[in-house]
Amino acid sequence: MRTKLKQLLNAGQHRIILNLGEITYLDSVGLSTLVACYTSARNAGGDLKLLHLPRGVQHLLQITRLSTVFEIYEDLASAVESFHTEEQ
Repeated sequence: MRTKLKQLLNAGQHRIILNLGEITYLDSVGLSTLVACYTSARNAGGDLKLLHLPRGVQHLLQITRLSTVFEIYEDLASAVESFHTEEQ
């Protein structure tokens, strides 16, 4: 995940929607990767939004209060639309 996110950011993709629907476990390394990529995207004028969070990951983000940092979506259309709303 870290490698792919870095590739996207280095390629100039600063508006990223990360689908976590298939993730079964997220540890501290995964959390730090999310935060680092979020920070990089924001510093470049973009954003990192999360999609389809499994219950365990959602709970982890709530415990760590990262759910207040990331925008979390249940459907792709809403996540994509949120980027267009920000432009206005």
